[in-house]
Formats: sequence, C-alpha cells, structure tokens
Amino acid sequence: MSAGVEVPSTGQTSDDFVSLFLDPYRVQGVTTDGSGRRIRGALKRKEPLRLDEVKHVYDLIDTVQTDGRDLRLSLLKEPITDPYTLATGVQNDSRKDTKELTFEILREIVIPEAKSIAPYVEYFQFDAPRYSSASTLPGYLAAIYDELRAELDKPIVLHVCGDTSRIFDELTKLNVDVLSLDFTLTPKLIEAASKRSHEQSIGVGVTKTEPRVEGVQEISALLHQVCKRIGEDSISFIHPACGQRSLPVSSAYEKNVNIAIARDEVFLGESKLRPETATHTEKSRASDFDPRGRFRILVDRESGRIIVSFVDYHGTPKRTIVGNYADKIIHRILSDNLLALDSRGARHLGYLAIELGKAETALHNGVDYRQDQPLRLERGWGPA
Repeated sequence: MSAGVEVPSTGQTSDDFVSLFLDPYRVQGVTTDGSGRRIRGALKRKEPLRLDEVKHVYDLIDTVQTDGRDLRLSLLKEPITDPYTLATGVQNDSRKDTKELTFEILREIVIPEAKSIAPYVEYFQFDAPRYSSASTLPGYLAAIYDELRAELDKPIVLHVCGDTSRIFDELTKLNVDVLSLDFTLTPKLIEAASKRSHEQSIGVGVTKTEPRVEGVQEISALLHQVCKRIGEDSISFIHPACGQRSLPVSSAYEKNVNIAIARDEVFLGESKLRPETATHTEKSRASDFDPRGRFRILVDRESGRIIVSFVDYHGTPKRTIVGNYADKIIHRILSDNLLALDSRGARHLGYLAIELGKAETALHNGVDYRQDQPLRLERGWGPA
C-alpha cells in the first residue's frame, strides 16, 4: 500500500498455487506426491484453506470515517487457482476424467473456499496459467465461470499469464468481469484486444517477474500503447504481469512504485499531476513560530524512550510526554491541544512529525539522535 497499490492481493505465501488449494491436511481425497499432489478419491474440503491469512490482511487495513460513514483505505483482491488449472496440475489416480475432476474441485473446494472469504475481499481473481499453454481450451470452461458467477456476489477477475494473443477471443466468451493479462510479451495481444469487442474490462500486466526493475518511462510507454489501441475506458487494473513470485522485496517494491507513478501520469494526466518543486530558501520569521511554545526532543536509549518536553520561549518546561513511538506521542500532543490552532500550529505539527520520526528510527535502530540534525548513520552522516 505504501507503494501506491490501490487493490492489493491478499497473497499466496504459504505454498505454491496448486498445492495450496489441494492441501492433504485440509482436503479429503488428496495425498502428497513428492513436492506435488495426487488425487486418490472423492474430494471434500474439510476446513478453510486461506481464511486465517485473508482475515489477518483484512485487519491490517485501516478504516477512516468520512462524510459520516466508515471507509476502508484499501480493497482486497483474493487470488484463487482456477479449477481447470488445479485438475491438470496434479497426478490423478482416480477414475475421473479431467472434466469431472475440474467440476469436483470447483464445487468441493473452490466455491466453498471463496464463499468463506467473501466478507473480507472485494474481488476474486482466478489464476489460470494453464490456459495460455494449452493447445486447445476445453469447451466446458464457460460452464465453470457461469457457475462461479451464480455462486459468488463479488466481481470476478480471470488472470492468465503468458502469451494470450492466440486465445483472447475465447477468453472474451467467459462470464467474468475483468480479463487480467500479460502485455509485456508481445504486441500481438494489443492487436488482438483492439480488434475484438468485449464486455470485460482489461487488467494490464506491465512488469515481468525478473529482478530487473522496469522504469517509469518504459511502463508508461506500454500503457500509452494499450490505451491508444484498446481505449482508456476499457482498462480496470494496472498490475505486475504474473505476480512477483520470489523477487527480492526491494525489487518488488520498486516495481510497484514505478507502476503507481506511471499509472497516475497516464490516467490522471500531466496537467493534473504537474509536480511543484518544494524549496526552502527563507529563514523563518518571528511571526512563523507557534506562539504557545516549542518542543525539546531527546532519546533515552537506556530506558528505550523518547522524551518530549514542551517548553515556553523562556526555556521553562510546561509538559513532558514520554513514549517509544512517534504516532503515540503526536496523538497525545494533539489530544492535549498543545499546538496553536492556525497555520503556525500546522507547520509546527509537520516539523514534529519529521523530528519524532527520526527519533523513533534512531531509538529502534541503535543510532544517535540530535534534534534538527540528520541522523548519524553507522557509515557516516546521511539523510534521515
């Protein structure tokens, strides 16, 4: 969310995309086969597979009250592996053919799992990597998504990675709200999508799973191509082309940042986002200071505390607030109305946020803090 992602995925971190939904401990009729799964008999989901993880992520997202109602700061998208992908990704020792196994997985695992998670997510994304590699798509795929549509009351996203230019027409016949596709591989997909009318909106995959971080200009150029040929109104999501797998966190984060910057530039327009350079060349005047007083900020590393003294301009302490996290201290300062109730107080609050953030970083990372100075890092002076 800090990278600018508006609809984060709840993630699938506990296992690979097939094994996760065919967990032999939670699904009857499945056994472990090395690193994979083997179908032995009738399938039955015994307990939720992802509910605890999804609820955990849901609880991390704050709610703000605006216009008299509670608004969650972000909506979640839940990835679930497509039933056909699950059926073709396991060893099948039962007498069921692929179609029968697909619908058994759909009804016994996928639908019950989705319904248990539904209160916590806004979108269901069904991941179907098998589609782009199949020589032909089975005719019963449409029935799968008709059944999902009938059972679920949330928008349905179908995500297919790989080159989908060959099967784009077939994908548009499926009863889903969004087709989430990889546009990084070939211009053929842009061509195919521009020629075929479709009711679904499009999710545009713009970054690959490789560690190289695509720049903002590279992502923007691809988005401009897609918008020009398909139409801006047809696009619902901008996203990594095929998840982020085992990328280093730093690379994944930077990719998401660049996606967000490119998204805003392309869809909000330069005129609305024209950057304004913030500079500070003037010394503060006497009239700029908060008339109520100033704050002295110290870090007591021995006791693990930030000590904030509110003093008047004669140097006399009026209040002392102690804590170990910046937001808690700021909350107390605001609750006690220690700042002026005008633009001077607002500027003072901004200053406090910067300094207390530095003090918190110093306290929890074992470095020295000096008010109004950059943090002194282990390898020399540097910015906070």
